[in-house]
Amino acid sequence: VIGGLDRVFEIGKNFRNEGMDQTHNPEFTSCEFYMAYADYHQLMEMTEELLSGMVKELTGSFQVPVSDTKGEVTKTIDFSPPWARVSLVDE
Repeated sequence: VIGGLDRVFEIGKNFRNEGMDQTHNPEFTSCEFYMAYADYHQLMEMTEELLSGMVKELTGSFQVPVSDTKGEVTKTIDFSPPWARVSLVDE
């Protein structure tokens, strides 16, 4: 619990002192959130809901086409929930 709040959200601009070229911009925006007493399953669900909802709201679809440098669509990224879960530790 931070300052009596059980949830804290932050959206902030960042800059990394790195090289910049046509494919890399060292400025970006991050979104952080902390939730007291939540486990990683709840955080995964919240992240999934946030990102898939944002994609749907901005594009009207969960599927986002990805274009190459010539502007030709080379693949589609599917943000449709539920997302696959991959374990880091074999049980």
